[in-house]
Amino acid sequence: MQTDVTQQVLFTRERDAARAEAEQAHRDRERAEGAGRFGQLLLTMSEALTATTSVREVATTITAVLAPALGASGGGLLLADAAGTHLDFVTMDQMPEGIDSSWSRIGWDEDVAAATAVRSGQATFYRDRQSLVAAHPGITDHADVPGTGASVNLPLFAGGDVVGGIFLFWDGVHDFTEQQQAALQALARYTAQAVQRATLIADRRSTAQVLQQSLLTRLPEPDHLEIRARYVPAATGEHVGGDWYDAVVMPDGATTLVIGDVAGHDMAAAAQMGQLRSMTRTLGYAYGEPPSVVLDRLEDVLTGLRVDTLATMVLARIEQSEDDAAAGLRRLRWSNAGHPPPVLLHTDGGTEVLETDSDLLIGLNTGLPRHDHTHPLPPGSTLLLFTDGLIEHRGRSLTAGLADLRRVLSQCAGLVLDQLLDVLQRELIGEHPDDDCAVLAVRAHPEDSPRPAEAGPNSV
Repeated sequence: MQTDVTQQVLFTRERDAARAEAEQAHRDRERAEGAGRFGQLLLTMSEALTATTSVREVATTITAVLAPALGASGGGLLLADAAGTHLDFVTMDQMPEGIDSSWSRIGWDEDVAAATAVRSGQATFYRDRQSLVAAHPGITDHADVPGTGASVNLPLFAGGDVVGGIFLFWDGVHDFTEQQQAALQALARYTAQAVQRATLIADRRSTAQVLQQSLLTRLPEPDHLEIRARYVPAATGEHVGGDWYDAVVMPDGATTLVIGDVAGHDMAAAAQMGQLRSMTRTLGYAYGEPPSVVLDRLEDVLTGLRVDTLATMVLARIEQSEDDAAAGLRRLRWSNAGHPPPVLLHTDGGTEVLETDSDLLIGLNTGLPRHDHTHPLPPGSTLLLFTDGLIEHRGRSLTAGLADLRRVLSQCAGLVLDQLLDVLQRELIGEHPDDDCAVLAVRAHPEDSPRPAEAGPNSV
């Protein structure tokens, strides 16, 4: 009898031990699988955040990648202002039902989980709405959010500076394991770095754009000539580059036009462009010589000052002799340094490409002669000078791009210049240009009629 009892006890112990081992193995397997899942999530988020270049893209990564991977219903990215007075949601696209625009800004000192997490530097995890309200008894309308269950608030710090926070929410109850909490806090560090990088990129782009605009000319309004321009930066990079336009009324009454392109679309290209622009307009104004001679002088100055740059350019003058004035004509005189040719749009929609044998680029200074070319500008015609960003795109050659330009231009003969440039930008450049683009358009209004209102003058 004693033997049977002993065996029963041993059997029970072995069974319990086996069951405990099985349960432990199951927990170990779950932890290993969880670690694998979180490891993969960390890798996925790291790669996604590395590809971001704006805070909006960072916010989209949180809502489109992180939240679904965790089974969360949504969330958002908050940015801290420099003065430390409030937090702003970057977008309100993935917020719980019932949250309105009053949530878009949260005061730094409010009794709100997001503000508390950022102030304290400690992440907050609430398994349900009741635990959230219990932790923030002084909370006002921000706690009373219909449909909110579990929630997470993660502070974002980069280099010791507060940059914002992450908010995630679930519709129901959710218990956060230690692994989840550790993974989320690691992801907060990745996100903080991405936000800091995106902010620096935005600041750099803003500075570059101010520089670019300062280098682009305020266009003159010569009598019966209407001049309009566009500058469109490439969609990538620093949103600044080496393309430029210029227009100056000369002491002899001629109007000088310049369109040019320094290689690159970055701050260095913009700086080189600024040098070339200033030198070209100064030499042209000081001497009043034909375009080819001005370009020769420019080459000599670049060589003498050891300015190392390479650019294409069309330098042109709109002139009018006494005979031309009597006939109601103007004449274009230009020299082309390796640049796309000017295009002329006639009042009937016909187009002419003013193609010639172009000379070498600016900056080579080979000593080879440069040439001038002339062509009449009939009353009502429109002259278009542009950089290759208007006609050359990935998958489209210059020849095909020039044909597209002529096709679009022919449909714009009756449009005012601003409308014409809007159409060109929409049809040929688009919203995400591969390259910088500058366009200069000049309309030769008939001189036997009053000066049209769209041509000015604000200054003549």
